[in-house]
Amino acid sequence: MRISRRRFLKGAAATTATLALSGWRRVPWRPGVAWASGPSDAILVAIRLYGGNDGLNTLIPVTGPNRTLYNTSRPALGIPVGSLGMTAVGADALGHTYALHPDTKNGLWALFNSHKLAIIPGVGYPNQSLSHFLSEAIWYRADPVGIPATGWLGGWLDGLGLPATAVPAVDVEGGYLTPLLRTSSSSVLAIGDLPSFVFPIDYDYSPEDDTAKRTAFEDIYQSLASASAPLDRIAAVGYATSLKTAAYPHDTVDAPLLDAIDGNLGQDLKTVLTLIQANVGARVFHVGIDGFDTHSGQGGIGGFQGALLKRLGEAMKAFLDSLDSTTRAKTIIWTFSEFGRRIEENGYGGNAGTDHGSVAPMFVAGDAVAAAKIWGAYPDLANQDDDGNLIFEETGTGEGRTVDFRDYFGTILKWLGVAAPTTVLPTTGGWSTFTDLGFLG
Repeated sequence: MRISRRRFLKGAAATTATLALSGWRRVPWRPGVAWASGPSDAILVAIRLYGGNDGLNTLIPVTGPNRTLYNTSRPALGIPVGSLGMTAVGADALGHTYALHPDTKNGLWALFNSHKLAIIPGVGYPNQSLSHFLSEAIWYRADPVGIPATGWLGGWLDGLGLPATAVPAVDVEGGYLTPLLRTSSSSVLAIGDLPSFVFPIDYDYSPEDDTAKRTAFEDIYQSLASASAPLDRIAAVGYATSLKTAAYPHDTVDAPLLDAIDGNLGQDLKTVLTLIQANVGARVFHVGIDGFDTHSGQGGIGGFQGALLKRLGEAMKAFLDSLDSTTRAKTIIWTFSEFGRRIEENGYGGNAGTDHGSVAPMFVAGDAVAAAKIWGAYPDLANQDDDGNLIFEETGTGEGRTVDFRDYFGTILKWLGVAAPTTVLPTTGGWSTFTDLGFLG
């Protein structure tokens, strides 16, 4: 049935309200929008490692007291020193040497070897929650005490003062908007795939139906643009959605390096690559890789976690290698996971795994990395709480020191030109002074 103008206006208003209130938002980029005083049009790609990645089998002790405790804590999952030579990453700040998981040789370690990977050990927050759901909310919002309405990156976007029709960020994970990018005023977009991101029209009546519906969206926007909140925001969201469905590409670019990556991560990064090359204005992206909740069957070399780390690193490398040199110079990829894993393994033999833990190493990749090295000191594995997890201890410079995730996030914000990250990140739970970790040049 051909839809009437009145009927469409009524239905579209309800649909637009649903989109805005659910967080499914988007709008187009305008040329000349001023970012912070960091790299021109800097591009951030966040990759979440869903489930809590085991940091101890990601960045593995080779020498020093941590190696001794590693051997006794991981009789089944422990990777022998003789297998770590090809993925060595040198010494931490205390002079003890470490290596990446052997399965990362063509991915994370290859990035490290080409001077494009910074390793930040022991990142977390005070009073670590071992709940997936609470800890992910804490990581998204950078607040270990409360749950702010916006994500920490979303809050930064709000502070840029972008026009209502700008869409600086896209979540590429099946149409769900991560709380990391949740904003109070800026518009962001969550999409599942580019071919399905089209303006809804009845093709039996196209182009007339297309023209009528787009005109209806324009009417909604014009009539509500000066209304009070939240109607003004709902109107802007609807109008922007209409505009961007035409501006976004409806197919991905040719990217054979990413096509070679197993799983969804390669294809999601291919979508990010497409949006960057299409110059639609988005500069902040979020993707994820699932499966890191390895309570059992975690495996060692060639095992389950190793396969995930292999996929992660090779996808990161393929994405960066697919960028032209100018774009790559202003692009960084950074990783996070809701927690690490317990030091001591559980189970036996091939069934061994690790339970929920606390701090873990994070990675930042790109040409902007100041140096490929371990930035800081690996935490002391002997400094455990009653559950056998690493204690968060952010004082001193010796073993036992951990890194507050706001110093990690803040170093990224500093690279973007934020002079005082404490004005963007929550100063709660004992953190109020920002320390630049230095891993970005």
